[in-house]
Amino acid sequence: MTAPTIPKWLIASILVTAVLSFVSIYRRYRVEEHNRAVSIAVEYETIESFGAAQRLTVDQSLTQLKSQGLSSVVLSEEYVFDLVNSGRVAIADHRLIARDPADAARLRRALSIRFPGLVPAPNAASPSDIDVPGLTGDVLRATPVGLNPDECARIRRAQLGIVARMANPPGVSSTYVRATLDWAHELGASVFLPEGDQVLGRRDALKDMTKELKQLGMYYASPEFSKMGGDDEVLKLIPESVVRLHSAQAAELDKLPFDEAVGRYSLAARERGMRILLVRPVSFASPQPLGSLDDFIKKIDLDCRRQGLDMGRARPFEDPETPTWLFLLIGLSIAPAAYFAGSVFVADRRWRMAGFAAALVIGGLAATHHVRPYTALLAAIVYPILAFVVLDGMSFRRLSGFPALTQLVRFFVTVSLISLVGGLGVAGLLNGLPYYIRAEQFEGVKLAVFLPIAVVALYFLIRESDLKALAKDPMTWGAALIALVILGALAFMSSRTGNDNPAGVSDLELKMRFVLDQLLIVRPRTKEFMIGHPLLIVGIGLLIARRTKLDGQRTVSGVAVALLLAGGAIAQTDIVNTMCHIHTPVLLSLMRIGVGMLVGCIIGLAVWAILRRWLPAGET
Repeated sequence: MTAPTIPKWLIASILVTAVLSFVSIYRRYRVEEHNRAVSIAVEYETIESFGAAQRLTVDQSLTQLKSQGLSSVVLSEEYVFDLVNSGRVAIADHRLIARDPADAARLRRALSIRFPGLVPAPNAASPSDIDVPGLTGDVLRATPVGLNPDECARIRRAQLGIVARMANPPGVSSTYVRATLDWAHELGASVFLPEGDQVLGRRDALKDMTKELKQLGMYYASPEFSKMGGDDEVLKLIPESVVRLHSAQAAELDKLPFDEAVGRYSLAARERGMRILLVRPVSFASPQPLGSLDDFIKKIDLDCRRQGLDMGRARPFEDPETPTWLFLLIGLSIAPAAYFAGSVFVADRRWRMAGFAAALVIGGLAATHHVRPYTALLAAIVYPILAFVVLDGMSFRRLSGFPALTQLVRFFVTVSLISLVGGLGVAGLLNGLPYYIRAEQFEGVKLAVFLPIAVVALYFLIRESDLKALAKDPMTWGAALIALVILGALAFMSSRTGNDNPAGVSDLELKMRFVLDQLLIVRPRTKEFMIGHPLLIVGIGLLIARRTKLDGQRTVSGVAVALLLAGGAIAQTDIVNTMCHIHTPVLLSLMRIGVGMLVGCIIGLAVWAILRRWLPAGET
C-alpha cells in the first residue's frame, strides 16, 4: 500500500459538504436562537409546606418566589381519597357526602368523566349527597377529581403558569382522556406533565390525547431520562407541542454541593435544550425554609441568564423547514469522499466504481426521511477515516524549532477539521424538529465511533510495518504500554457511548466537570482533550520522525505510530459524535469541539516536548 496522492477535487468535495451543511445548520441555529426561554417550576405542595413553615400564606409564598424567577407551578390532580383525608368528603353506603356544594358539583363531574354513562344526581333529601350505587369504596377513593380549583385560582392570581400533572388510571376511555384535559385547561393549565409509569391515554387512547392537546393549544412536558410508557409515541405524534422538562430527585440533589446543584439545572437548559426546570429543594431543613428555596431559585435564574438564556414561559421549538433539495445535495456531496477513502483499500477499479455508485445511491436517497439517517451514518464513518488517509498523503518535511512545531499543529488541525466536516454532514442531514426533542436520534453511534478507529489502526499497521514479520517479532514494553492505554480508553468509551449508555459518572468526574464548566466557556469532552488529541499529536510527531529520517532507517516503531494514531482517532470520532447530539445547541457543540482541540493540542504538545527527548539522535 503506497501513500495516496490527494487530488484537488477531493478538497473541493470536502469544502462543498462543509458549505452545504452550514447552510442547513444555520436554519437550526435560527430556531435555537429564537427559543431561549426557560421556565422554572416548583411543585405546589413544596411551596405550600415551605411557606407554612415561615407562617406565610400560599399567595405570599407564590409572590415571593415569583420575584426570584419562578415561572410556573406544577399541580397534581387530586383524588376522592384526598378530599376524604381532608375531611371535606365522607363515604357511606355507596354515597359520597360533601360538606360544600362546590365539592359536590366537582365530584359529580369527576364521576361522570371517570365512569361514562353514570350520571350522579343530587340526593333529594340532601343536595350535597351523591348516590353511586354499584361502586365500592375502594373504587370511589381512587377516582381522580381533577385539579384543585382553589389552588388553580391562587396560581393564576400570581400570574404564574400551571403545569397539570395527571396519571393514566386503569380502564379509562378516550372520553375520559379528552374530558380530563379539557377540565385542566378550563382551570388554567397550559402544560400537561404525565405522572407515574404511563402517559395519559397509553396505549389505545394516546392519539386522542395528542389530538386534544393540539386542539386546546396545550403543551406536552416530556421528562428527561424518562422511561415512561407512551412518551416516545407522543414525541413522534406532536413534536410541535413538546417542551422538554428536567428534574432532579431530592436524593440526587442531597449528594451535590449547592453550586453544583445550581449548575445541574442551568446546564440542562443550556446544553440539552430543557425548557422547563422542575426545581426541588436542595435543603429540607433551614432556619428560613422558603428563604432557602427562594435563594436556590434565584441562583438558578441568575446562572441561566448568565449563560445567555431568557427566563419566562416555556414554548416548543419550531421546525426549521429545511428543503429536501438541500438534504439531497449534502448526501451527494459525501459520495466523492466515500469513494476516495474506500479506494485506498480497494485496488480493483470495478469494485471502486461499484462502491462509488453505492455511495451516490445512499447520498441521493438522503432526500427521503427513512434513508437520511443511513446517509448521516455514512458521513460519520467516512470522514474520520478520510482525515487519516489525507494525513498519510501529506508532505512531511524534516524541520526543527518553531517550523517543526507549526508543521505538527498544521497536520493536527487538518485532520480535526476533516473529521469535523463529517460531523457537520450529520448535523446538516438530521436537521429537523424530531431530533431537537429526541423523538428521533442518530443511530449507529457505536459503529460510527469504533469502526473508524479500527480502520485507522489497520491502515497504519499496513503502511508502517510488515505484518508478517510483526507476527513473529516479540512485543516491546513501549508498544505494550501504548496498547494497554488505548485498550483502556476504548473500554471506557464503550461503556459511555450510545444514546442510552449504562455507565454512570463518578463523583470525581462530576467534580472535574464542574471545575471545567467554571473555568472554560464550555466544557470539552474528557476523552477528546485528555486522551484522543494528545495521542494524535504524539502519533503525528512520531510519524514525521519516522518519515524524515536522514539515513532512510526507520528506527521509530511503526507499531507505536499506528497505535498512537488509532488512539488519536478516538478524538476524531468524538468530534463527529459531538455534532450527532442534535438536541444540544449547535453553536455550543462547535464551541465544545474548538475548546477541546485547543486544550488537547496544548496537552499533546507538552507531552511531545517530553517524549521527543527520548528519540534517537537525528530523528527530531
